[in-house]
Order: sequence, then structure tokens, then C-alpha cells
Amino acid sequence: MLHAGDEDTCLDILVSLVCYNNKLLTISIPELLHCEVYSQGILFKDASAEIREQLLRQLETDRDNRNYLLLALSWIGDDQVVRRFREWRENPPKWTEELYVAPEQYAYEAGWELTEGGQRRDLFYQWNYAVEKIETGGKSAPVTRPASFLTESEQICQWCGGKLTNLIEIEAGRPSIWRLPIIGERLQVQTCIICSCYGPVYMELGIGLEPKWSAYNQTPDYLPDTDSDEERTEYLTAGTNFSVSAKPRNTYHAAQWTLEPKASQIGGYPTWIQDAEYPVSPCCSQSMYFIGQLDWEEVEAYGEGIYYMFICPDGKVTATLFQQS
Repeated sequence: MLHAGDEDTCLDILVSLVCYNNKLLTISIPELLHCEVYSQGILFKDASAEIREQLLRQLETDRDNRNYLLLALSWIGDDQVVRRFREWRENPPKWTEELYVAPEQYAYEAGWELTEGGQRRDLFYQWNYAVEKIETGGKSAPVTRPASFLTESEQICQWCGGKLTNLIEIEAGRPSIWRLPIIGERLQVQTCIICSCYGPVYMELGIGLEPKWSAYNQTPDYLPDTDSDEERTEYLTAGTNFSVSAKPRNTYHAAQWTLEPKASQIGGYPTWIQDAEYPVSPCCSQSMYFIGQLDWEEVEAYGEGIYYMFICPDGKVTATLFQQS
């Protein structure tokens, strides 16, 4: 297909194979390199040492494709890539002046970061459980399930004055979260549906792991004028029609949002609509772990965008942020 000129269709097929089936593109990657197609870094995930070395050599001279090559290397992410990222951070090559961000920052797009000590630190969990809509025949689903979504909190947003929303609440020990770093009886993530569109909202898990508005929250430079009494809350009724799948799906199932996957999930690799954006934990200054997301297109008619959820297990802090096209 590449030689026939149908590059878009070819890339959609290959990305689908990686995202939905976690296929290694052993045969296809050399063809992508031959045709100079680098735009989808995820296609190079877990590529061979030979491919890695070819990309590293090309990186030094191929100015036009340097951004794509760094993304591809990030998705390979093996020990040698980590070592080179560490070396480039300590002694930046001349070509780094042409980049918008430092080379090691590209690792975030592949779901990991380079630590202060120069090691790889993954920022998401491999186990991916879909958050699915329940077919109820027009009736609300039972509310006694071990997971609940989009329920109103009694806590107030300190920025806009509206009530906070429980994006998700799941009992500990459920298959979808038992591998996550949850301490206590449940995972509960709260946010302000409005204000998290303009900056990360942090919540501290206090006594009994009840979320409370964090003193670390910094008011964004811009917030819209809102009247909490007039804000729409129809999305709250949608929450009763969601449930967590009993079986996991591929880690990268929703990695590429242009494939229009069902993106709501617990765990797995996030569906970045814009650049990868892992909030920095205010208590330890490390990037927070991604633990789930809700796709607003599945919540409201004509809805769009995704709410992302993160946790710092050591500091017992959660964070949420929002992206849309």
C-alpha cells in the first residue's frame, strides 16, 4: 500500500494492529524506513536493536525528520535508548538547539520518563479495563455495583464555587484496580468538571482516603465566569449506565484517538488528544501515574474531550486534567 501511494490507509491498518492486538511489526518497519514514513512513533514500539541503531545513526544527520525519529526511539525505549537519552541530557548535542523540547522529554509520548538518576520510569499500568456503557433498555442500571461513575460530591470547588464530581469510585480488590497503587478500601477520584478544563485539579486523600481539595492547587491564569446554579448536570445521570469490563483489553487499545476507539478505561496507555501531559506531583515533584480516563463523547450527546486521572501513591494525591481537539 505504501508503494501504491495509499499511505493513510496503510498507517491506519498498522496502528490498529499495534493498538488492538499488540502486534510487533517486524516485517513492516523496514518498509516504513525505506519509504521514509516516520509519523506514527507507536509503530516502532519494541523494534529490534538493528532498527534502533539505524534510527540513532539517522538522527544525527536527518534534520527534517529528527522529531519523528526521537518519538520512534522513545517507543523502542530499551536500555540503549535510555542510555542515549541520559547522555544527551548530560551533554546536549548541537542538534538539540533545533528542538522545541529536550530529547528526553520525548519519552513522555511513549509513557515513560527519564528519572534524575537516569533510569526509565513507566507512567502507566499495562492492565487496561474498558469502562463500558450498560444496555439498560431505558432504565437506570443498579447503583449497588462495586464501581460508580459521575456522582455529585458534597465538596465545593474553591475556584468556581460549584460542587465537585466523583469521576470514578471503585472498591479495592476489584480486578481492574488491584494492581494499581491504591491504599485502603477504594479508589476515588474527584474533580471540578469545569475548572479541570483549564488546569490540573489536585485532591488529597486524607483520613479514610476521603478526597479533599488540595492546598497545592494553583488557580489557572484563566477561568470562565460561571454560575453554579445554572450549570448543566445531565452528565450525572449518565454515570449510572457505566460499568467496568470484567476482562482486560490490550494495553494500547485506545492509544490513537483518531481511530475513534472506546476510550474510557481504567489503566492502560492514555488516549492523548494533544501532547502527552503527566501532571507533576506537588509533594514529590515526580510525574504522576496515569490510572484512567473518561471519554466525554460517551457521556453526553455532542460531548467531546477526555478527562484524565492520575495518582501519586506516596503522597496520596490524585490529579485530573482535560484535553480536547
